[in-house]
Amino acid sequence: MMTLLILTWFPVVLVAGLGGRLLEHRRGHWLGVLCALFWFMLVQGSVGSLAKMNASTLVALLGGAVVIVVMGKWSSSYESPVKTRMTKEVENRNVTPQLEDHSSWSLLGEELFRFDTWLDDHRERSDIWDDFDEYVRSVLARLCHATHIRPYRTIDDATGLVPLRVPEVWDDVPVVSSTVGLPAQIMRSKSRYLKPSSASSDYAVRDQDAQSRGATWCFPVIRSGACIGVIEVGTIDASHSQQEKMLTCVERLIGQFWNTVYDAAVGAKLGQTDPVSGLLTREAFIQSAQRALKQSNDNNEPVAMVIVALERLRQLSDSGRWEVVDEIVRAASDVVRKKIRTDDCIGRFDESRIVVFLRRVDAELTTLVATQLVARLEEVVGNSQRWGGEVGIRCGVVTAGPDQTDVRTLLSSALSTWRSARIDGVSLVTRPDEVNIATEAAL
Repeated sequence: MMTLLILTWFPVVLVAGLGGRLLEHRRGHWLGVLCALFWFMLVQGSVGSLAKMNASTLVALLGGAVVIVVMGKWSSSYESPVKTRMTKEVENRNVTPQLEDHSSWSLLGEELFRFDTWLDDHRERSDIWDDFDEYVRSVLARLCHATHIRPYRTIDDATGLVPLRVPEVWDDVPVVSSTVGLPAQIMRSKSRYLKPSSASSDYAVRDQDAQSRGATWCFPVIRSGACIGVIEVGTIDASHSQQEKMLTCVERLIGQFWNTVYDAAVGAKLGQTDPVSGLLTREAFIQSAQRALKQSNDNNEPVAMVIVALERLRQLSDSGRWEVVDEIVRAASDVVRKKIRTDDCIGRFDESRIVVFLRRVDAELTTLVATQLVARLEEVVGNSQRWGGEVGIRCGVVTAGPDQTDVRTLLSSALSTWRSARIDGVSLVTRPDEVNIATEAAL
């Protein structure tokens, strides 16, 4: 009888002990009770009713049941690594992150579809960076409730940062230093700043810069290992500032959008750029000049249109010297490009003519610019020893007041002035307010 009790008791007490280690204290206690009842019923089914048992057997049975209960209760109070891990997993499942309560993760997915739609609508626009600046601000405002957002892009030679939005007057663009300030540090280190930061000396400097600029969050945009942009944020929602995983996803999402827009802008520029000179094609120039003219009209600025013709290129081309012709066009384009400002417009009108739209210039200043331009072109392009042939320069200039709204009218007038220079056999003819005079005569 005692042998049977021991053989059935041993596996039951083992189950109670091991099971209790995986449960909390109260549940371990009830596991011991259940195991004791199970053992009690198992013994009764094998031996018979309690009436048939002698006193020693009953004492052993009750003592074994008590031991099973105590074993389950005691084991449940033991903090095993497995139990600790399971408890943490249960707590993690039961505690819903605050981020999910705000449905921020679902907003990330929605933003992907929204960006696809936005890109389809803006892919062919030449001012896509202006629109993308607004889009970045709206994304950060929706996902993180961000305010005071300042997107920057790096200058081509990485000497500083400029605002992502293309300004109307490039001469007044505030260039952020590449060596001083929080955005400069982010550009160099290619790592984010998020307040509150760690206590390292580098972050202490960043905290000082961030406090002076009122920045809470600043992160880089990376392309092929190089920093191509920096986004500085003044404030974000307090709940989001504690969700670093969410902010990391937002940074990568913005970076992916930025790189996609970069590719789209490069593709659009290739379609609007002359492959030889690197200047805008005729239609792209007209569109760009029309926007610039509208801005000039809004600011009450005088404008000018300049036609620069490279003469006798056809003779070189007919003699089979096409490479030389291309080199002359590239050299002339470089000269003109260096002589104008960044917010002026320049394009290749046809095989031998370059067209320039100038902003904020009166008749006197336009004549001075055109005279210097012709002189420089004659030095570079008119060098017959360098090119092995004579290349002439002919320039026609027309200026207009701030009331003009049609670029094509300006172009027609500039072409007429150029033809007059050709007929007169001179290198430059300037007609102040030619378009205005023609308009008044028609009225």
